[in-house]
Amino acid sequence: MRARLRFLAMNKILFVLVTSLFLFVSCRKEKNRICELYDSPVGYAIGLVDHSISVPTKTTYVYEYEVDGEQFEGNEKAYGIGQDDSWFIGKQFVVVYELADPSNSDLNIDFLIETDDDFESFLNEHQDSKLQPDYPNKCK
Repeated sequence: MRARLRFLAMNKILFVLVTSLFLFVSCRKEKNRICELYDSPVGYAIGLVDHSISVPTKTTYVYEYEVDGEQFEGNEKAYGIGQDDSWFIGKQFVVVYELADPSNSDLNIDFLIETDDDFESFLNEHQDSKLQPDYPNKCK
Protein backbone atom coordinates (compact mmCIF):
# COMPACT_ATOMS: atom_id res chain seq x y z
CA MET A 1 0.00 0.00 0.00
CA ARG A 2 2.80 2.41 0.89
CA ALA A 3 4.60 1.64 -2.35
CA ARG A 4 1.43 2.44 -4.30
CA LEU A 5 0.98 5.78 -2.50
CA ARG A 6 4.63 6.63 -3.12
CA PHE A 7 4.19 5.71 -6.81
CA LEU A 8 1.10 7.97 -7.09
CA ALA A 9 2.91 10.83 -5.36
CA MET A 10 5.88 10.46 -7.73
CA ASN A 11 3.52 10.45 -10.73
CA LYS A 12 1.91 13.69 -9.52
CA ILE A 13 5.29 15.33 -9.04
CA LEU A 14 6.43 14.16 -12.46
CA PHE A 15 3.21 15.47 -14.04
CA VAL A 16 3.70 18.90 -12.43
CA LEU A 17 7.33 19.05 -13.57
CA VAL A 18 6.55 18.03 -17.15
CA THR A 19 3.63 20.47 -17.34
CA SER A 20 5.79 23.29 -15.97
CA LEU A 21 8.54 22.55 -18.47
CA PHE A 22 6.05 22.46 -21.35
CA LEU A 23 4.56 25.78 -20.22
CA PHE A 24 8.01 27.38 -19.93
CA VAL A 25 9.11 26.20 -23.39
CA SER A 26 5.83 27.31 -24.98
CA CYS A 27 6.03 30.76 -23.39
CA ARG A 28 9.68 31.18 -24.43
CA LYS A 29 8.94 30.18 -28.04
CA GLU A 30 6.01 32.61 -28.29
CA LYS A 31 8.02 35.42 -26.68
CA ASN A 32 10.86 34.93 -29.16
CA ARG A 33 8.40 35.01 -32.09
CA ILE A 34 6.82 38.22 -30.83
CA CYS A 35 10.19 39.90 -30.15
CA GLU A 36 11.40 39.03 -33.66
CA LEU A 37 8.15 40.35 -35.12
CA TYR A 38 8.48 43.73 -33.38
CA ASP A 39 12.13 43.99 -34.51
CA SER A 40 11.16 43.55 -38.18
CA PRO A 41 9.45 46.14 -40.43
CA VAL A 42 5.78 46.11 -39.37
CA GLY A 43 2.42 47.51 -40.33
CA TYR A 44 -0.70 48.08 -38.26
CA ALA A 45 -4.30 46.96 -38.69
CA ILE A 46 -7.42 46.64 -36.56
CA GLY A 47 -8.08 43.17 -35.21
CA LEU A 48 -11.43 41.90 -33.97
CA VAL A 49 -11.34 39.15 -31.33
CA ASP A 50 -13.76 36.54 -32.64
CA HIS A 51 -13.61 33.80 -30.00
CA SER A 52 -11.33 32.06 -27.53
CA ILE A 53 -10.21 28.50 -26.85
CA SER A 54 -9.31 27.65 -23.27
CA VAL A 55 -7.36 24.76 -21.78
CA PRO A 56 -6.17 24.59 -18.17
CA THR A 57 -2.80 26.27 -18.83
CA LYS A 58 -3.57 28.63 -21.74
CA THR A 59 -6.26 30.63 -23.50
CA THR A 60 -5.95 31.35 -27.21
CA TYR A 61 -7.85 34.34 -28.56
CA VAL A 62 -8.65 34.04 -32.27
CA TYR A 63 -8.73 37.39 -34.05
CA GLU A 64 -9.34 38.57 -37.60
CA TYR A 65 -7.76 41.48 -39.44
CA GLU A 66 -7.40 42.81 -42.97
CA VAL A 67 -4.28 43.91 -44.85
CA ASP A 68 -4.60 45.38 -48.36
CA GLY A 69 -8.03 43.80 -48.84
CA GLU A 70 -6.89 40.33 -47.76
CA GLN A 71 -8.37 38.70 -44.65
CA PHE A 72 -6.09 37.09 -42.05
CA GLU A 73 -6.64 35.22 -38.82
CA GLY A 74 -4.28 35.27 -35.86
CA ASN A 75 -3.97 33.71 -32.44
CA GLU A 76 -3.07 35.56 -29.26
CA LYS A 77 -1.95 33.19 -26.51
CA ALA A 78 -2.30 33.93 -22.81
CA TYR A 79 -0.45 31.45 -20.63
CA GLY A 80 -1.24 30.65 -17.02
CA ILE A 81 -3.65 28.67 -14.94
CA GLY A 82 -7.26 29.81 -15.01
CA GLN A 83 -6.99 32.25 -17.95
CA ASP A 84 -10.38 33.47 -19.10
CA ASP A 85 -10.67 37.05 -20.22
CA SER A 86 -13.90 36.59 -22.15
CA TRP A 87 -14.42 40.37 -22.19
CA PHE A 88 -11.89 40.42 -25.09
CA ILE A 89 -14.41 38.73 -27.38
CA GLY A 90 -16.00 41.24 -29.74
CA LYS A 91 -13.41 43.93 -28.93
CA GLN A 92 -10.99 45.49 -31.39
CA PHE A 93 -7.29 46.04 -30.77
CA VAL A 94 -4.26 47.07 -32.80
CA VAL A 95 -2.68 44.22 -34.76
CA VAL A 96 1.03 44.44 -35.47
CA TYR A 97 1.93 42.44 -38.56
CA GLU A 98 5.15 41.74 -40.43
CA LEU A 99 5.25 43.63 -43.72
CA ALA A 100 7.06 40.75 -45.46
CA ASP A 101 4.52 38.20 -44.14
CA PRO A 102 1.22 39.76 -43.00
CA SER A 103 0.06 36.41 -41.60
CA ASN A 104 2.74 36.77 -38.88
CA SER A 105 1.02 39.05 -36.39
CA ASP A 106 0.42 39.97 -32.79
CA LEU A 107 -2.71 41.39 -31.19
CA ASN A 108 -1.45 44.26 -29.02
CA ILE A 109 -4.04 44.52 -26.25
CA ASP A 110 -2.44 47.71 -24.92
CA PHE A 111 -4.34 49.58 -27.64
CA LEU A 112 -8.12 49.12 -27.56
CA ILE A 113 -9.82 50.49 -30.69
CA GLU A 114 -13.38 51.63 -30.06
CA THR A 115 -13.75 54.06 -32.97
CA ASP A 116 -12.03 54.80 -36.29
CA ASP A 117 -10.63 57.93 -34.63
CA ASP A 118 -8.87 55.74 -32.04
CA PHE A 119 -6.98 53.94 -34.80
CA GLU A 120 -6.11 57.20 -36.59
CA SER A 121 -4.82 58.63 -33.30
CA PHE A 122 -2.77 55.50 -32.71
CA LEU A 123 -1.22 55.75 -36.19
CA ASN A 124 -0.42 59.44 -35.72
CA GLU A 125 1.18 58.83 -32.30
CA HIS A 126 3.30 55.88 -33.43
CA GLN A 127 4.30 56.80 -36.98
CA ASP A 128 7.84 57.78 -35.95
CA SER A 129 8.37 55.39 -33.04
CA LYS A 130 8.85 51.67 -32.71
CA LEU A 131 6.00 50.01 -30.83
CA GLN A 132 6.89 47.69 -27.95
CA PRO A 133 5.10 44.37 -27.47
CA ASP A 134 2.46 44.04 -24.77
CA TYR A 135 4.25 40.89 -23.66
CA PRO A 136 4.48 40.75 -19.85
CA ASN A 137 8.28 40.44 -19.85
CA LYS A 138 9.53 42.94 -22.40
CA CYS A 139 12.00 41.72 -25.04
CA LYS A 140 15.01 43.69 -23.91
